[in-house]
Amino acid sequence: MFLVLILSLSMIICTAAEKKSIHVTQIPERVVILKGANVTFHCIIPLTDESSGIEVRWQKQGENGYIQNDADGRKRITINNRAGGYFDLLNTTYQDSGNYRCIVLRQGEIRGEGTGSELTVCALPTPLKLNWISERNSSAATTLVCETAEFHPGDLTLLWYKNSVAVTAKADTIKQKNSEGLYTASTSIAMTQSEANGNIYICLVTHISLQRPAIAMHALRKPDQEGHNEHLYIWASGSAVGGIAILVFVFIIVLRCRSTTKKQRSTGGHEESVKQGAAREVLTYASVALPQPGNAGKVKARDKITEYAALQTANPRRVKEDGK
Repeated sequence: MFLVLILSLSMIICTAAEKKSIHVTQIPERVVILKGANVTFHCIIPLTDESSGIEVRWQKQGENGYIQNDADGRKRITINNRAGGYFDLLNTTYQDSGNYRCIVLRQGEIRGEGTGSELTVCALPTPLKLNWISERNSSAATTLVCETAEFHPGDLTLLWYKNSVAVTAKADTIKQKNSEGLYTASTSIAMTQSEANGNIYICLVTHISLQRPAIAMHALRKPDQEGHNEHLYIWASGSAVGGIAILVFVFIIVLRCRSTTKKQRSTGGHEESVKQGAAREVLTYASVALPQPGNAGKVKARDKITEYAALQTANPRRVKEDGK
């Protein structure tokens, strides 16, 4: 009787072990992506001769039943009877965040399960915005507010630093959720105007979507420093404008001098050419005494000295007037 009981227990244990006998490896273990990205989960089983008849199913934690291929093709399940299968999730939304587990079945019975893959679909909380809320009176209290962009999921940390030292005073933090499931957060610290002047304030944000913390920084100068910087800026601007004006004036004078020199050279050359032309236009002609009609046949005695006509030079205009 005792032997029969031992054998029965052994069979039960063997049967239970046989149902969980398939070792399953599921990757990746954790995925963080932005909305609209795609992700693939893999379910890997040993490749053996006993792998025939294997089925791989996928299940999301908190939901009943197995995931099915949907009509829009956003969820695609592929089964490899010999080595497992994989699950593609396309164009992810914030509602897709959760834990996904693969289930391995043989002949309709569960023989193995994956360790699960945690999916987080995110929206970045950046860019950050810093705003001052203060009164005109320099002695009045002022408030520095740091605001995030819409983000997902809702876990987020906001910290303040003053001159690289963490602010230990409690800051007021407000977090809200809109109809789309996105969150916004803001934090503020109050101080006097004198405490704010001359200090550097940093708002630091940590979130699962950020590889490193995001910061927003604001430096508030002292009033006297602001006035000094303003005067320095005005002086530097005026000096620059004055220097440019002097350069332009000198440039104009140089251009005028060059223009005058060119005109003088041009006028002098023209006068020289006119003189040379006039010299070339001077004509040389001979004055010859022609016999008069009444004295035809008479030869007038001439002095041998005047045998040759006297040479005269005249201006062309003069010759023309004499010929009229």
